[in-house]
Amino acid sequence: MTDQNAGTAEEISIRGRSRRRGSVKPEQGHTEKHTEKIEREERTRRQTKRGKHAEPESSGSESAKMTAQILNPEWSEEEDISEAAGERRQMRARSRRRGSQNEETRNRLENSNSGTDNSSADGQARQSVRRSRTRQSEPTQVNTFEASAGGAVAVEMPRRGMSRSRSAREEALRREAEAMRQETAVADEEKTSSISGKAILKGLGIVAGIALVVAGGVYVGLAQKYKTVYFPNTRINGIDASGLTPDQVKEQIEAGINQYTITIRERGDQTEQLSGPQIDLHPVYDGTLEKLIEDQNPYVWGKYLRTDRIFTMDTIVAFDETKMDEVFHSLSCMDPEQVTAPIDAHRSDYISGTGYQVVEEVQGNTLDEQSALSVISEAIIGLNDEVSLEDADVYLKPAITSDNEDLQNKVAMWNKYVGAKITYKFGSARQTLDGDTINTWLSDDGEGNPVLSSSKIVEYVAQMAKERNTAYQPKTLKTTTGKTVTIKGPYGWKINQDAEASTLRGLIEAGEKQEREPQYSQKAASHDGNDYGSTYVEINLTAQHLYFYKGGSLVVQSDFVSGNESKGWSTPAGAYPLTYKQRNATLKGENYSTPVSYWMPFNGGIGLHDAYWRSSFGGTIYKTNGSHGCINLPPAVAKTIYENISAGTAVLCYH
Repeated sequence: MTDQNAGTAEEISIRGRSRRRGSVKPEQGHTEKHTEKIEREERTRRQTKRGKHAEPESSGSESAKMTAQILNPEWSEEEDISEAAGERRQMRARSRRRGSQNEETRNRLENSNSGTDNSSADGQARQSVRRSRTRQSEPTQVNTFEASAGGAVAVEMPRRGMSRSRSAREEALRREAEAMRQETAVADEEKTSSISGKAILKGLGIVAGIALVVAGGVYVGLAQKYKTVYFPNTRINGIDASGLTPDQVKEQIEAGINQYTITIRERGDQTEQLSGPQIDLHPVYDGTLEKLIEDQNPYVWGKYLRTDRIFTMDTIVAFDETKMDEVFHSLSCMDPEQVTAPIDAHRSDYISGTGYQVVEEVQGNTLDEQSALSVISEAIIGLNDEVSLEDADVYLKPAITSDNEDLQNKVAMWNKYVGAKITYKFGSARQTLDGDTINTWLSDDGEGNPVLSSSKIVEYVAQMAKERNTAYQPKTLKTTTGKTVTIKGPYGWKINQDAEASTLRGLIEAGEKQEREPQYSQKAASHDGNDYGSTYVEINLTAQHLYFYKGGSLVVQSDFVSGNESKGWSTPAGAYPLTYKQRNATLKGENYSTPVSYWMPFNGGIGLHDAYWRSSFGGTIYKTNGSHGCINLPPAVAKTIYENISAGTAVLCYH
């Protein structure tokens, strides 16, 4: 019985498994139908991709093929058939994989329904009989779990008697089946999206190709017109020739010539006009306009939409040169009465208190005739509306400008000379020599350098000597007795003119500024008042009496004996400087030699000295027993004078 029950259990188990396997067949069939549906949709999509009006592949329509080739030039029928076959193979492989996954799921469900707690063979047999009886006596419930798109797995599960652990495992299997379904759905959606994306890209490529073909046709069509007209942005001698024929350009040229007037802009904001008819202006054509068209490659016209083509033709208009010359010389800018010649920058005249300055150049408005005529002619040939003679730089220019370094250096030298200032001192008086006088002594050597006149310097010193020298000039003396006498003689100031002229020249050339006394060959005691000052010897030849004053004070007075009047040795009157003084001198003359203790000469060999051999002085002794011309003094008086007098002191002799 045990063996019989065991066999029954195995059989039931087999039937149960057979029944469960049988339950899955309809679901697999459903999966194949779903696959066929997807294939049909894919074929429809490919046909749509080839063309909106393409026939289905099964129709074999030639028009569909042609449409696909037109819309997609890279498509070929063999390529499309191969692509479709490959896609079908991929879809069948996916269906087989899903079937394997469904089978695996069913096996796992069967394992979950079998008892795992009976380890022995008897226990398994008893469990098998128990399951068989339970299935015969209890109704079963079939739960279906979706496992793939369009397919399902049927699983028999007991309605009652399941343990909690079994229920948990079944719940886990349901969740796993649900996850597989969702993954399959996502994969199908991605496939559909991929197919749609490819379709869009191919569609865009087709549209772009069509647009390119159309654009190319338009470009080539437009190129045809450039076989007879000029490219865009073409300018010929300033005329915009874009899209024009040579004849149209000629019309513009001729129209412009008929109305042509050029404005000549001159220096000083002056303007003049010259018209075409005045010079018989007319167009000249040499085939260049037509040659430009012939040289164009019409199929590169697009290159010049943003690139300029500029041509300058040497001969496009001409004029009568004789008339042009006449009109040019009749312009106001050529009128001598209205033209100012350019003046070089130069040294200014002397400005008192300032000196010399650089006078800026004067540009003037004198034209370089040939250059000006050439510039105006070229402007007319170019049909320019105006021409600026200033911009063309056709005016004559000064040769020397104010920034000329050589000019500036020379002016600086002139200013150095007149910058000298010499102030001569004559006691309390002053005499100044400065640029106001010196500038008259300067001359130009022909190259802009100053030349200082030597003769002018000599003249100046001579005049100064004439005014300032007192030697040999009459001078007055108020005598001790109260009488005023006029005396004239060599005593007084005397400028050394040669030495002073030489010194003065050097001072001027060096631009010196100083106060100084001139160089004297002879000096006196004072420049203020009487030049003999307050120290002098007053000799009254008539009274035969003398007075010696020093610093205005009388030092000594005495009678004396002067030269023998009867023999013609009279002492001469006059103002004399004391030449020197000497002790113990020997006076020598014709037939005499006399030693003296105090010798003080003032007029050559005539002087003051002691006369120890005389016992009386004064009165009329001089008339018959006078000296050889000297003033004989008592030894004591001679000594006093000698001790207080110095060379150069005035000795004033009068009658």
